[in-house]
Amino acid sequence: MTWNTTDCVFFAAPERLRAALVANGVLAQLDYLPQPEREIVPVTVTIAIDQDNQLAEVRDGQVHRAGEAGERIAAIAEQIHASVWAPTLQLALDFDTPSPPADERFGQTVTAVITPTPLSSLPLYAEAVHSDLYVLDLSDRRVIITRTNGEANHYGFYGWDEESLPALVLSHSNAERLAVLHTSESIATGAWHSWDLRREFIPDRTHMSPAVRAVADSLFSRRADAELFARYANCDVEPIEDILAAPPERGLPEFFQAMDLPPILADVLAARVDPATLPGVYHFRPGSLIQALSSTVRLYLREEYPPQARHALIRNLPRLYLNNRPLQLAVAAAELAGATWLGVRAKQRHSTWRAVTAVGLALDAIGNVVFAPALAKFIEDDHIRDGVNDPDGTH
Repeated sequence: MTWNTTDCVFFAAPERLRAALVANGVLAQLDYLPQPEREIVPVTVTIAIDQDNQLAEVRDGQVHRAGEAGERIAAIAEQIHASVWAPTLQLALDFDTPSPPADERFGQTVTAVITPTPLSSLPLYAEAVHSDLYVLDLSDRRVIITRTNGEANHYGFYGWDEESLPALVLSHSNAERLAVLHTSESIATGAWHSWDLRREFIPDRTHMSPAVRAVADSLFSRRADAELFARYANCDVEPIEDILAAPPERGLPEFFQAMDLPPILADVLAARVDPATLPGVYHFRPGSLIQALSSTVRLYLREEYPPQARHALIRNLPRLYLNNRPLQLAVAAAELAGATWLGVRAKQRHSTWRAVTAVGLALDAIGNVVFAPALAKFIEDDHIRDGVNDPDGTH
């Protein structure tokens, strides 16, 4: 029998949900954030289903098919009067048990997105989402830091593109410390881990038979996530598995080290350090589209033309112009048009400066047509002579 997994999100008291799942023999994994002040919390229940959407049930020490998964999950939700959302099962039941508001549960959330996206793409992004972005340039990656209250709008929140992947998202709030790795443009995550999430298995692992434990280990293992994080960090899987299993006091610093991130970033995410005070940080503020466009152009030119390339481009501009006959003719035509217009205006208004400018433009146009090719030929012949006299280029 081949089993797969799918997720259902319950809004329920974890104890009541756990008891209902045990009573119905469901093989499942529960993930939720403990909130002692609240009875009803969001609980993600990962269940096992086969190719026909039949739910996996533990009975007599074995895993069996136990009816259509959507119907079984709906029945459990009705038993404990809990809302449930399971899109893959086309299931959405609402018993007026909403989760608490995000800003009340999480307070301020600090998010750092590590992405190869170019720096020049960020000023306009800050303007589009109307949010301050603090950016560290790590040469091969950018660290984009945002601070929000309530609904998130960090970089990538509205989608990913090929230029921004792979993207590692680190998010810290009062309730949760989370790492998410995105490897494709799909809304589904590549890998994720929360150091604050409570994880439980139904039935309890100590009460599983060897056969049930084998199925549970194959379905609910987090090794796949560890493998993706390790591939991103270009390291072995075993140290990452240990880091993900460790308590946050040890796991978080080691995770930052494994991902080759600046240690101070941990203090920024924990809100102990203001990102605006980081050395070399770029701060992109919303509010002025003209300023965002100006910053985008400036950063783009810096990316495309580093100092050596800029100097070479400036040195070669005269030669590039002299070797481009269509450009010379276009400039000459524009100058002649300008000279003609200024000449007419000078005659109408008896303007000496317009007349002098028109004559200058006309002479320059003639120079572009007549003298520019001759100068280009002279420079080319001079380079050829230099090459013959000094073939090794030592002088």
